[in-house]
Amino acid sequence: MIVSNVNSLHEIYSDHYQTEFKDFHSFLTALLKNNFKISEGAVSNHNYGAFLSDKKITGLPVESIVKKYFDQDKNSKKYYFYPQTLSYNTKQTILYKMFLDGYLVSFDDYGGKFIIE
Repeated sequence: MIVSNVNSLHEIYSDHYQTEFKDFHSFLTALLKNNFKISEGAVSNHNYGAFLSDKKITGLPVESIVKKYFDQDKNSKKYYFYPQTLSYNTKQTILYKMFLDGYLVSFDDYGGKFIIE
């Protein structure tokens, strides 16, 4: 798995996949639903992180992940994730799993935490 941002993905789309998809939204949808894989050559000129997805975590129900890894704001539906003691692969897998399940993931660099809504 790679960790990227929307600007880099748009550049990859424009440079390599514009003719394969009707628009950028279709490209993103295919990527994020794991229906399409970017070739290694397409990302070679871009900055990105990489991680190995942990199947033990992706196979868990969201409720188990929330209970084990997150703090919850009782007044809202926000969860807080402080991954300091977790490996990079574990942290990224948890964030990816939440994203795939429809949660918005953002990072609070002042507080050093991820906010999941």
